[in-house]
Amino acid sequence: MNKKNIYYHVSIENGLNKSLTHFTNIIVKILSDKRTWDRYTFVKTLSSDKATIHITLNKPKTIEKICNFKGLSCTDMNNHNVYINANRWFYGAPKSKLKLKNYREYLINHEIFHAMNGTHNKCQDYEICPISHQYTLGIPKHSRTTSFPLKWEKDLLKKLPEIY
Repeated sequence: MNKKNIYYHVSIENGLNKSLTHFTNIIVKILSDKRTWDRYTFVKTLSSDKATIHITLNKPKTIEKICNFKGLSCTDMNNHNVYINANRWFYGAPKSKLKLKNYREYLINHEIFHAMNGTHNKCQDYEICPISHQYTLGIPKHSRTTSFPLKWEKDLLKKLPEIY
């Protein structure tokens, strides 16, 4: 299978005083994991002009203005801009039932799914919740979690419009 390259750029909103290198290294590790979107090779670029997807760590107030809601991260699916809520990045989401490392993996994969034109899907009780489910808002009581896309989510992307 020929993998398609997707170029992405990582940044941090001015005034957050956090390490861009640390944030970027975590993103690179997640998007390089073989469990992620196996149809694609994600390539980090220093040039935002070359990037198809832009991932930015943002202040919660900025996310409120851009996304028009509180407490979540979001993606502009038209421009493939991923806005990561700094509070969620640093503290996770208790309702997700994920440890911080796993929550970050889920969060990046969830928002990348949106950046590639994927939409939300519900999780049913007694299932593994797809990463397209909004874990941040909670999962059904008897469901299990994952930090990486399920096979059917990967297959779904084959049916969606390409982003490059």
